[in-house]
Amino acid sequence: MPQQHSRKKRRRVRPMRVLLALVFAAALLAGIGYGGYALFHAVKGIVRIGEESAPETTVTTTATTTTTTTTTTSLYPLPATRTTATVALNDPALIYGDTAALIAVHPEGNVLLAERNADARIYPASMTKVMTMLTFFHLGGRQRTLEMVDMDHDVLSYAWQHEAACAGFMEYERVRVIDLLYGMMLPSGADAAMMLAKIASGSEAAFVQEMNAFAAEMGLTNTHFTNCVGLHDPQLYSSAQDIAVMMAYAMRDPLCVKLMSTKEYVTKPTAHHPYGLRLLSTVWSRTTPDALAVRYGLPFTVRCGKTGYTDEAGQCLTTWGEDADGSRYITVIAGCPPKEPYQAVDDTMTLYMMALNAFDPPERYTPTDTTTAETTTTTAETATSADAADPAADQTAPVSETETTAAAAAH
Repeated sequence: MPQQHSRKKRRRVRPMRVLLALVFAAALLAGIGYGGYALFHAVKGIVRIGEESAPETTVTTTATTTTTTTTTTSLYPLPATRTTATVALNDPALIYGDTAALIAVHPEGNVLLAERNADARIYPASMTKVMTMLTFFHLGGRQRTLEMVDMDHDVLSYAWQHEAACAGFMEYERVRVIDLLYGMMLPSGADAAMMLAKIASGSEAAFVQEMNAFAAEMGLTNTHFTNCVGLHDPQLYSSAQDIAVMMAYAMRDPLCVKLMSTKEYVTKPTAHHPYGLRLLSTVWSRTTPDALAVRYGLPFTVRCGKTGYTDEAGQCLTTWGEDADGSRYITVIAGCPPKEPYQAVDDTMTLYMMALNAFDPPERYTPTDTTTAETTTTTAETATSADAADPAADQTAPVSETETTAAAAAH
């Protein structure tokens, strides 16, 4: 009996537990429902805040985008753009070179004004040294211009064996890097170019790899180097468009401009050259900066340039010029007859006359035999090691320098 009473008592308790469980479950469901309702409205409130703030976010984004678009510039110059007005230089009596390009330099993008085979591969000969100069500075050479180095036996032997034009530095001569730069860009010295390559990279081969890497970085898709001098090699090539990009990039650097615009330079005296080594520009030995003004009265100045020559490349010349309004132009000529160095100059001047619309129809530049340096000589800048300012303060004005911007004759 006691056991049956106990069972009956437990049976009475079970409905109560069920009721309590039901009440608890109902309360739980009610709480979840209220929480979901509150959460819904909370999220809805957040969305509303975002919607109210959206116009401000949009305005900020738009302003930032506009600023970025207007201030973005290319690190390197781009190839000149052809337009419907680009003149095809088809007349062989007007331009003698196999390749020619006349380019107007503009901040918003360079324009190809006239051309003949501007994208065709050419042998650049010593115009290669423009890229040698740019690569040397790209590798930190600007900070080394006042260093003293000893001319290397192997460098000079290689240059002599290949009968390359040399500036005249002697074996084991102790010279400054800045003197080598002038030796490379004025008389187009292979000895100076190869020595600079060894200073920068340890060997010419390693330096040439840097030249090709830098050319790729600059976007020069039609250029490849196998040496830093411009000695002929079927795999050393460029194009007028690519050469013009190199020149446009060099124009941004005052030191590059000075290296290519100086007529005459005397190196620091050494044991081998007690009075310094006199270096003359191959550009200004063939023309003058204001040849167009002297010959035709045209307000135009050729600022700087670099020559080139091999039998395979023919006579080559790239220059930068400027008219009276400050408008800038770049010319590239290649493939003129090998034994006619002045024809590349005449081609260049003809292109500049076209830029100025000097004649309609265009005429070929014809120099006069009487044009001499005396008619255009500007005040010479002279400094010696005794009275020059600290060269470290201004590396573009090294000691022992003599320069003018005129040449011996127009031709």
